[in-house]
Amino acid sequence: MAKFLSRLGAEKAQCGIFLCIHKIEADVVQPFTMTILFKRGPQQDESNRFELTPFNREVELDQTFQRDSTFYREKNGWQKKECTLQLGYYTLDKWVLTGNCEINMGDMVSKGDVRRYFEFTGQTATENARVEVTFNISEGQLQESAGARAKTFAQKLPDNNKLMEIAENAENTVNKA
Repeated sequence: MAKFLSRLGAEKAQCGIFLCIHKIEADVVQPFTMTILFKRGPQQDESNRFELTPFNREVELDQTFQRDSTFYREKNGWQKKECTLQLGYYTLDKWVLTGNCEINMGDMVSKGDVRRYFEFTGQTATENARVEVTFNISEGQLQESAGARAKTFAQKLPDNNKLMEIAENAENTVNKA
């Protein structure tokens, strides 16, 4: 009910969300196979698995995610819209949460590429964990093909030949359909 009331008088807008997780840094006392979950509402996406060790505490991921979502604009800006990044590790093929980070995406709508570090809270198996990400949240649904948008996004990132190849393959697949 409170969410409904807060949206009265606000303008509804569909937005395309692009997220690139550049790297993760964390102190660990033993090696872990880990992933990051990107959660927004009931939807969640999982990054590729990566290894953190006491001797290798930083991993470059350059993993991208995208989706459409509804945002609400008021006279003084965008309403708060949260997503969560969760850091976890695998033990016997079971995923275990070790850190959480809440992000207000409303602050990033229509601001182009917003590159930031976010700290994980509630850490159990890690210390000093933080993630470097870029958000690009633009008004309008994802009208271009996913491959074309990913390619445009990847061109802005430094040294991303692999990401460019993936984007071009996705664009070619969509164009053939």
